[in-house]
Amino acid sequence: MSKLIKYSSLFLIVMLIFVLNACKKELDTTVQGQEYTVVYALLDKNDARHYIRIQKAFLDKNKNAYDMAKESDSIYYSNILDVTLTDLSTNNIIRLSRANGDTAGVSKDSGLFSNTPNILYAFNDLLNKDHAYLLTVRNKQSGNIATSQINIVNEPKFVYPISNTTIAMDDTTRLKLRWNTGRYGRTYDVVVKFNYVEWDISTPAVKINKSISYVALQGATSAGLSGSEAMEGSIQRTDLYRQMKILIPTDPTKQRKTNGINTIEFRLYAGGEEFYKYVQVKNAQNGITSGNSLPVYSNVINGLGMFSSRTTVDVKNIALNAASSDSVLHGSLTKDLNFVP
Repeated sequence: MSKLIKYSSLFLIVMLIFVLNACKKELDTTVQGQEYTVVYALLDKNDARHYIRIQKAFLDKNKNAYDMAKESDSIYYSNILDVTLTDLSTNNIIRLSRANGDTAGVSKDSGLFSNTPNILYAFNDLLNKDHAYLLTVRNKQSGNIATSQINIVNEPKFVYPISNTTIAMDDTTRLKLRWNTGRYGRTYDVVVKFNYVEWDISTPAVKINKSISYVALQGATSAGLSGSEAMEGSIQRTDLYRQMKILIPTDPTKQRKTNGINTIEFRLYAGGEEFYKYVQVKNAQNGITSGNSLPVYSNVINGLGMFSSRTTVDVKNIALNAASSDSVLHGSLTKDLNFVP
């Protein structure tokens, strides 16, 4: 869910700007407090429990919209929504329940919008990678119905690197990554994870497994959606040490050691066409002044938002070669982190 949390607040800010600018004339002709259903979700077929964020946005002529955004009753529906997900291949209907994201471990970023309470809509089910799904959000009071339909992104396949190998991260050449796309996947990110063990010098027997992660490649785009397309990208090997310096605190009371055969992991994220279009539109906003009409992407009919799917594939059990391990111990960026052989 990390991407859901990362993008949800940004998405809602874009929606608010859109409501205040791009649709100003339209909203001025509607009744005061015109309401818009806002949906955000990235469903993953690997998850057993799924969460969808559903909120509302509207313009009230007698209130400042930025003040309204901080009020939970202005952005959250009361318990008046009927939310369903229909498997269009089987016509099976899944009914979603209202849930508290905080108690479920799905936090919401603070900022412009209220983050308390943290209302989500949840369901438990395994999604079929070959089926399409229809989300329906019905307001039982107003009768308004918002819908969105998606396909499920299938898993891509990492070609290189592969699990159970040794890798060099210390030289200045770029590391080439290769993978084959999954069906319905359009945009791809790669995250590098570095695993290590840490302990207090005073109590060396008590060891704690830790890790850091960083985005090494972002926004690689496939030509199509049919899958099995060969793709590649490259990352800077030595970024590993820069990220270690940033993300691991210098602490003279600690000692650390790389995690042997499972020191490096790669995670490939595959996002659907809808998420790709949303990010493209978001990036196009850079440099546009607030006085202009802003483009906005939405695949929600009779509402606003981005409903899509994503999936991940991991490559694990990768060790650093001798030279790379030596750079962890003695390199200029990491020598103060107290790594030992």
